[in-house]
Amino acid sequence: VLAKLYVRRANFRLALGDYATASSEAQQGLAMMSDERERAFALRTLGNSAHVMGRREASEEYFRESIATFRKLAGPVGLALALIGFSDMLSAFAEFEKGKEVAKEALALSRRTGRAESVSLALRSALEQTNLTELAILSTCNRTELYCAHTTSVIEDDVLNWRVAELQVHRLQYRTPAPE
Repeated sequence: VLAKLYVRRANFRLALGDYATASSEAQQGLAMMSDERERAFALRTLGNSAHVMGRREASEEYFRESIATFRKLAGPVGLALALIGFSDMLSAFAEFEKGKEVAKEALALSRRTGRAESVSLALRSALEQTNLTELAILSTCNRTELYCAHTTSVIEDDVLNWRVAELQVHRLQYRTPAPE
């Protein structure tokens, strides 16, 4: 129980911007963990923490181990969230093609889990992989519409197409910047 508490508190500290303390507490929790699912969660927390502290290699190592564990355990929600974090980290370190592929997998998995917060996070991660400034999804029981705004008059159709296919979008509408 104490190990879980350390990692949950580390996530809270991470959200508050106290990255060093978050990392320290997640490490303490990880050292006490025996449950594999909780270890994967702790590793994801450490990946996020290392990412925001600019420690790219450590972040990748933590995310890869978390992702591998969630795959082994068949934990789709945890896996989707670890993939989203990994995608964000790759994008932050200018590895856009890798980030795009990871974001694509995260979005597909998030949709299959049916958890709105995972889809939302995956869409945010996808947004970071393009020249889009806004991305909104409107979904009803039988229709999904995607609304986009972007920074240039050139739309990265190849980047957007996989999102459209994954979301089974019925309507895609762009807002381009006003001419100067």
